[in-house]
Amino acid sequence: MVKNLRLNAENQAETKLASAIGTSDTVITVDDSTVLPPVPHRLTIYDSTSDEIVEVTAVDTTTDEITVERGKEDTIAQTWDSGSSIENRFTRGTYNEMLGLEDRKKYEDTIVGGYDQLGNRGYPVLSWEKTQESVTEDWKVFYKPAYDPHDNLQHKESYITRKTVSVTSNYTASDRDIVIADGAITITLPTPSSEAFVDVKNVSTSDVTVDGNGNNIDGSASYTISTQYENISLVSDGTEWWTL
Repeated sequence: MVKNLRLNAENQAETKLASAIGTSDTVITVDDSTVLPPVPHRLTIYDSTSDEIVEVTAVDTTTDEITVERGKEDTIAQTWDSGSSIENRFTRGTYNEMLGLEDRKKYEDTIVGGYDQLGNRGYPVLSWEKTQESVTEDWKVFYKPAYDPHDNLQHKESYITRKTVSVTSNYTASDRDIVIADGAITITLPTPSSEAFVDVKNVSTSDVTVDGNGNNIDGSASYTISTQYENISLVSDGTEWWTL
């Protein structure tokens, strides 16, 4: 069973506030509501110093009014001036909902039938447990064995574990880390190994440097993430790192 995705998205879905809003306003007028994806979706209101994530529950394209739930994903409802930017971005909450993790301490759901990495017949299951409140999130994909009268193999569970880490100072990543970097810091990659992978996202307005730890990244010793909210995925071939 494939899990239906709740939140919608659209490329280049960006507009501006047509009028100022206060912290308690839940109906917002924008310059152009027709660029927004179908509801529900999430928007980020932002300026050069701050941002707020809202969830859109209704859109009136005649009046360009949108109805929202304020202060999502640990952001705070704020006062915003007319002309503030508002954009449909790929956020942590959107990512977690894709995995079925949003606002859950434990979640398990069969997503598709098939075989595991060892060739065992079964059903891959997404299982997640929050191990440190608001700091580290671990999840694994493992295969639940399925009974087959024609298969006498002993089924085993195979799994992939990933960890999300939010950092504000220099950090040395481990294989399969998802690093949320905030500030002018350096993220040092682990020693390359076959099929190792790391994700890094810059949530600050400063440059985040990804250091290859003596090994090249796309042929260079380091990679700079210079745009706020930009992210890169890196995979190793056992010798070097490559961005995807």
